[in-house]
Amino acid sequence: MNFKEIYAQSHKINFEKKYPLAYQSGHWFAPDLPKYKTANGLSTYCCNIFNWNGHHLERTNNMGRPIKRKIEKFNILTSKVELLDNGIEWQKGTGTKGTSDLKGHFVSKKHRFPIPVYIEIKIKKDRMSDDQKKYEETINKSGAIYRVVKTPEDLIEFYNYLQSI
Repeated sequence: MNFKEIYAQSHKINFEKKYPLAYQSGHWFAPDLPKYKTANGLSTYCCNIFNWNGHHLERTNNMGRPIKRKIEKFNILTSKVELLDNGIEWQKGTGTKGTSDLKGHFVSKKHRFPIPVYIEIKIKKDRMSDDQKKYEETINKSGAIYRVVKTPEDLIEFYNYLQSI
């Protein structure tokens, strides 16, 4: 099966478990495939494949948050000082530098406990930063599994690897 068929099959199995009466009544439909050529779409694809098959995978964000900047201006018409919007600045995130895009657990019948999984999404010519390489090294030393995913085929290959260990 190719990655599109695997996506539809995973959705079908999940739908059948979650909504058995709707499935039996013929209300199942094939899901729209995310735009997997973008980082957001590939992240959605990865999370859905894992979660629909009974594992856990979620996005993590460490980009911080936007804060409106204000500037004081004297209004000569009202003779008062007013605060005016002066753009946005970003407050630093509090997470670990270089953290992976996706974190989760793969449930294996061969292991007593779920396997911790970390996935970094890279699209086209995107490359890992030094902080991301250090983070990968830390994760691998801890016994968890870290993988860089660039295409849906990469994810399917990784998923099959996890099933085999």
